[in-house]
Amino acid sequence: MCSIGLMTSDACEGQQDFIETLSNEKKIIISLRCNIELSNLEILCERHNTKYVKMYPIWQKACCDPFNRHTKKITKNLGVVTIKESQVMMRNCLNIPPGKKLCKPCKQKIARKKELTEEEQSKSEQDEDFLISPCKKIRQEINKELKNFSLSPLKSHSKSLKHILSEGKQKVACINEMAYNATRKIETQFSSKLCYETNGMKKKAANFDEIMSLVKEKILCSDKRTIVQLLTLAPPSWSILEAQNNFSVTEYQAKMARKIFNKKGLLGISPLYKGKVLHKEIEDSVKLFYDSSDLCRTMPGKKDYVSIQKNVHKQKKLLLCNLKELYVLYKENNPEIQISYSKFASLRPKWCILPGASGTHSVCVCSYHQNAILLVDALNIELTYKDLLLKTVCSVENKECMLAQCDNCPGKELLTMYLYEIFGEYEDDFEIHYKQWQTTDRAKLSSLTTDVPTFIELLVSCFEKLQSHSYIAKSQSQYLNQLKENMDQSNIIILGDFAENYAFVVQDEIQSYHWNTQQCSLHPLVIYYKEENSVVKHISYCFISDDITHDVTYVYKIFQLIIPILKTKFLDLSKLHLFTDGCAGQYKNCKSFYNLCQLETEFSLKIEWNFFATSHRKSPCDGIGGTVKRLTAQESLKRPYRNQILTSEAMYEFCVKKIKAVNFIYIKGLDLQLQREKQKERYTDVTTLPGTHSFHQFIHLGDNRVGAKRCSTDTKYTIIHNLKKKHIFEPDTVTLGGYVAVVYDDKWWIGIVTEINLEEVDAEVKFLHPRGPSIYFNWPERDDHCFIPNINILKKLSVPQACSSSGRNYVFENVEIEEVQ
Repeated sequence: MCSIGLMTSDACEGQQDFIETLSNEKKIIISLRCNIELSNLEILCERHNTKYVKMYPIWQKACCDPFNRHTKKITKNLGVVTIKESQVMMRNCLNIPPGKKLCKPCKQKIARKKELTEEEQSKSEQDEDFLISPCKKIRQEINKELKNFSLSPLKSHSKSLKHILSEGKQKVACINEMAYNATRKIETQFSSKLCYETNGMKKKAANFDEIMSLVKEKILCSDKRTIVQLLTLAPPSWSILEAQNNFSVTEYQAKMARKIFNKKGLLGISPLYKGKVLHKEIEDSVKLFYDSSDLCRTMPGKKDYVSIQKNVHKQKKLLLCNLKELYVLYKENNPEIQISYSKFASLRPKWCILPGASGTHSVCVCSYHQNAILLVDALNIELTYKDLLLKTVCSVENKECMLAQCDNCPGKELLTMYLYEIFGEYEDDFEIHYKQWQTTDRAKLSSLTTDVPTFIELLVSCFEKLQSHSYIAKSQSQYLNQLKENMDQSNIIILGDFAENYAFVVQDEIQSYHWNTQQCSLHPLVIYYKEENSVVKHISYCFISDDITHDVTYVYKIFQLIIPILKTKFLDLSKLHLFTDGCAGQYKNCKSFYNLCQLETEFSLKIEWNFFATSHRKSPCDGIGGTVKRLTAQESLKRPYRNQILTSEAMYEFCVKKIKAVNFIYIKGLDLQLQREKQKERYTDVTTLPGTHSFHQFIHLGDNRVGAKRCSTDTKYTIIHNLKKKHIFEPDTVTLGGYVAVVYDDKWWIGIVTEINLEEVDAEVKFLHPRGPSIYFNWPERDDHCFIPNINILKKLSVPQACSSSGRNYVFENVEIEEVQ
């Protein structure tokens, strides 16, 4: 036990320390509060330290009543007893430890009962009016003088010091007024002034008034910090109230100015108090978040740029959602970071612009998503298309759910029921007005009208298509990000895309030139690689040609030129990851896949070709194309009379000389023409890969065989196709409405043919469940259908027989099932 516990028989708790570690003041306080000699205190426990040192003053809520005169607790106008006061009172037989509180009557009774020395009296007067002396003699003299002016005496009984001072000031003001009035009467009676104002005094007073009026005018048009600085010009003799009234400012501003004047002098500036400072790492992470390719799209136009410094331009990037949605997404991805919405919004880079800003007319938006958004907008509800999509699947993150391979998903039935609940009871002639993007020979935004059942059927059908499309778009984007994070020095990522052709411009051109403008083609590439310090960097290339045909040969020529450069620059290079959009005329076709096989053989490199989902290409290539065209046009307009940039060669020479951040390679149009003639025979016996549009990764497997995956993250190939082996679709073998056994995702299924596509050499099959091997089959509650390449159709089957009273279960002939297996 500690020393206090032994002396007072009070239980001890917590850690015990020697009392020598405390200051002398705390030792004396403990001794007086415990009434224990200081020499007897050696050890102190944590409980008694809290009780007698930390919490003792806080627990004193009322007067300690040393004379037992209070009938109820006194909690107002209390004074805390200090160490010196406690020691003085103990010498006069009053045991009141420091920290106790006394009311004013108790203090006065102590003063009357005990005669203090003059020294003790002066000290006590400085300590919160403790042991107040009545000073009767002085008060009597003051009251005698007040009586001469016919004023009431100054009362101090039961009055606070503040009240006494206020009353005294009022009486002094009355005396001054009497003296002023008496002076004016004498001056009037004798027609003479008792005091004279010199011209110098008048001039000084006028100058003072003029300065004060100028300060008032300046205060009216200044900010808060400057107002406080100007208020320090107020005379020190003025009170806070006078400064407040004369300058028409707040009491806080007047007090703050007086405080600054006392510390820093005339025209002192109030300090700037910084709030909670955000770490630079967090600010950088927010800026990188804004600039990520998933959330913004680089604008391709040559006029789509902003100036961030003098002669420094940055290509604009269009944010794909509003700031509130971005803030919520950032908080979900970084729950450990504390940042307010206003600070998050203020960190948005200047080049990341919001939709709706000047020059943000967004084009090439995904028709799947946009049509779904337009249909949901017609419902006039607070939910978004993402909320409705959640009603059709178990999870939007699950591949089987999003690709319609999960039997537990709610499917379209739940969404249909929810939509009917939204409309409630409606009349038969009730119509819904909505908009949709429609494509025939060209795309247009059509305004349509239909009834409720048709609208609900259209919306549900739209969401069935959006379901797989949305997952693939997100999956491809995530795969690219994962490659960047996990790549090593033997891997390189290449992003490529054709830019819009550049039309040469001339300063002061004639009218007819506008309709005969020459053009050149641009194909940017962005190459990502990892250095030895594990930092991912990129190199930009741009191919320029006078040939403006965007085809397979152009793309093949680009890779023929860029791969040797990369092999020379990166000696450990063993694999290329290509990313492009899914344009069938340029990239995604059987000719490109055959060229992929030839490039692997020619350069002894592993190459995988990945495609973004339709209208979901996110590539910095747009920014490169826009920058090159903008700088070229600006330079050409600066040359009105000579050296105009009017040919692809002149443009190439200018770019190499002036645009150092991009590497330029020139391709002659004649070389491309010869290449096309040469490759015509190569493509004669190349066959189309069935279902090309539904696959998003293609890898050469040798011997002209290509493996295709639905998503790049899939672990198995959906189909393996030989580009040189013909697969002829035979309509007599498989017909509409016929039953077939097929292979899908390395498993065999049975279904009915609902559509035949001769161009893509595949057929749409509606599947029975479960997959084989099985004896009994049935139609699932949710339609399960998919396009199956002709080479994956194993066998045509006879019509199955119903084997249950409900007619829901079917069986096929055992001989056919055995042949399929």
